[in-house]
Amino acid sequence: MHPNEDAIHAYVDGSLGAAERTGIDRHVASCASCRQLLEDLREILRAAKALELREPPARVWSRLERAITLERDDAEPVARRLQPSGMASDTGPAEAGHDRRASGARGPATGARTLQPSGTASDTGRAEAGHDRRATWLAAAAAVVLATAVGLRFMPSGGESVRSRAPATTTVAEGDRAESVETELRQAEAHYEKAIKGLEQIASAERNALDPRTAATLQRNLAVIDQAITESRAAVRSEPASEPAQQSLLENFKSKIALLQDTVALINEMRKGNEAGAARIVSGLKQKGD
Repeated sequence: MHPNEDAIHAYVDGSLGAAERTGIDRHVASCASCRQLLEDLREILRAAKALELREPPARVWSRLERAITLERDDAEPVARRLQPSGMASDTGPAEAGHDRRASGARGPATGARTLQPSGTASDTGRAEAGHDRRATWLAAAAAVVLATAVGLRFMPSGGESVRSRAPATTTVAEGDRAESVETELRQAEAHYEKAIKGLEQIASAERNALDPRTAATLQRNLAVIDQAITESRAAVRSEPASEPAQQSLLENFKSKIALLQDTVALINEMRKGNEAGAARIVSGLKQKGD
């Protein structure tokens, strides 16, 4: 007997009643599939909680809404194909519950807490639906993580325009400006590192979805970018006032975020069984590694 989607999410959110929570505790102790789903959701929550609170631009929410809508539209035909015969009457309530969740409403749909006996044809559909849900969670979590870096632009406070209008007249002023630049650089670097850490946690939680060859390609690309970041950091330490060195470091952080974003997107496509979409992403990864 498997808990449904609403119960699993409420369990992770901590909003489930004590009796139902005890029932899920007993179930996941012997069900590897549900246990893995819980671990995935908890990992995403841990990654999200580690991020600094920032208000994303309106365009981020619009893109996230479109991504979730596309994920839902892709998942619905799969769910209909996997619907066992004789279950057509259950389609309406299930879809209604799905629509309510997509619009942000909480609470189960009619019959939402009905449990399916294991070993039936519906187990296959539940497993596939679980993969689709994980893909949606990954896409949403990646968008939230990336919101910490969206629009972030490092602009040294001692820019050329300022220097041309009011050149420094004392060594103290030059020292203050250099210190200000270093402070802003450290702040920008911290934002990127938090975004990278969150994406790494998300990607690592689902890394087993990748075949060994693709995983090796990703690892090689990450190693190249990590080496570039190390070299850029050394250049900044050597010449703290060098704007090319500062920008090189931040561009390398952006490259790592983009690669991790591609990794999450690839996992999503493989979870959905979209071989064409996965192949396009893998092709791009190989080109980046050449």
